[in-house]
Amino acid sequence: MDALVVQREVLDPAAYVELWLKDAGQHGAPDYLQRYDTWLSWFEDQGTEAVGFGWINLHRTGAADPRRELLEWPYDVEQPIAPAIHEWGDAIRAEVDLDARLLVRPDVQQETLGAPGAEDPQHVVLRQQRGLRRARQADTVEAALVGACDGDLALGQILDAIAQLLDRDRATTRATYLPIARELVAERFLTLA
Repeated sequence: MDALVVQREVLDPAAYVELWLKDAGQHGAPDYLQRYDTWLSWFEDQGTEAVGFGWINLHRTGAADPRRELLEWPYDVEQPIAPAIHEWGDAIRAEVDLDARLLVRPDVQQETLGAPGAEDPQHVVLRQQRGLRRARQADTVEAALVGACDGDLALGQILDAIAQLLDRDRATTRATYLPIARELVAERFLTLA
């Protein structure tokens, strides 16, 4: 099975017990302290240090190479989140090679910090405005790659052009950025055309 596990929040056992007893309407009840102590003692007996909140999505593929992504994601997400989680299942298995034609998703924005006109900005972030609203720091090549993905050229052609523009070795650029292109598709910054 492929698995997407997203941890949104972590509480210590005492805060977790308080939250659920209050949510159950037990706060202030005559047996509140007994329930609290019993539950907290059980956590201590189990060696529980914290309780995580989030989502677990399992997708049976029958594939011999299960894909897994474990995210610590306390940031805002688009609601409802189900479409983004469904898209993850397709994206994680997308076949991306040098002949792939890719598209940048329309919700992806680029944030750049550096001197105006600088050849290599100090800081480039690609940020999604939809779904999980992921963000990732990018270097100049990665930012140029994403910016050029309009479905017209194959990935290999784009990487070759970037290598030529930046006076880099073509083979090294392809070897370095093909796995990054795969990540960008898996994380839904790019899609297959």
